[in-house]
Amino acid sequence: MQLHIPSPVEAGAIVIDDARDLKYLPAQLPAREIPDSVMMCSPDFFGVEYDINPHMTGNQGKINKARAREQWEILKAIIEQLVPVVECPAAPGLPDMVFMANAGLTFKRGNEKICILSNMLEERKGELEYFESFLHGQGYQTIASPVPFEGAGDALLHPEQEALWAGYGQRSVQESHEFVSRTLRVPVFSLELVDPRFYHLDTCFFPITKDKVKYFPGAFTERGRRLIEAQFPCRIEIGERDAMHFGCNGLSIRNHLIVPRIGLGLRTKLCEKGLRVWMSNMSEFMLAGGAVRCLTLDHYTKKLPQMM
Repeated sequence: MQLHIPSPVEAGAIVIDDARDLKYLPAQLPAREIPDSVMMCSPDFFGVEYDINPHMTGNQGKINKARAREQWEILKAIIEQLVPVVECPAAPGLPDMVFMANAGLTFKRGNEKICILSNMLEERKGELEYFESFLHGQGYQTIASPVPFEGAGDALLHPEQEALWAGYGQRSVQESHEFVSRTLRVPVFSLELVDPRFYHLDTCFFPITKDKVKYFPGAFTERGRRLIEAQFPCRIEIGERDAMHFGCNGLSIRNHLIVPRIGLGLRTKLCEKGLRVWMSNMSEFMLAGGAVRCLTLDHYTKKLPQMM
């Protein structure tokens, strides 16, 4: 008797980690609601006070707080030229709370606003009660991940379509992808991260449009690279130098890209693709292992009209 191996769809959650399994997806994924604003958390208590990623090593106590505040305010001002920013207050004793992408993963379908809360490392668990309270105030239903999962740091929605790219192997576990897929009812493209320097997906992978991606190939397995290649006909591969300067850690708003300072070669490649590039100095936040995308979380504020 031939053994039947269930497909990703039959297994209940749609988690794709091999390009050969793309045959189980429809040819055209449904369109998704696009965020209309951004959430950011105040840098009032930002600092490097422990070591939980390779970028932090040796940087304890080295943050210039005035410069960090200035860089955060400039980034906020750039974003506000494109969409509104809603500010979450920070709490004392939580130096990484400024990296709001790790609060959770936000999603909207119809009138339903959901945030899957992160299940963080012990050093950051104290942030969650503050983030949860703030998100409730913004109209989100919050759902806790039962397994390690670090929110939008490791989970990036596919531009324009109801699907998700998610990383595992460093801070989030692959089991979280099954949970997210079931909760949001979306397929998840699952990518293993193999380099500790790129400990979150948003440090090495930037889906710009449904056809364009910017990524650092060295952060992924060959299997992961094949999956990326199968889904994005237009790929911008960046080198290690730009990757280590967080060249993939950016924010895409329509045809605008907000990124840290990157090399001329990469800027030229992006502009040649018809993208307008805004650069924002993130040097202080890089000492803690983060940049533009890490400091932001997608937000949905528009309400559907009430039915009469």
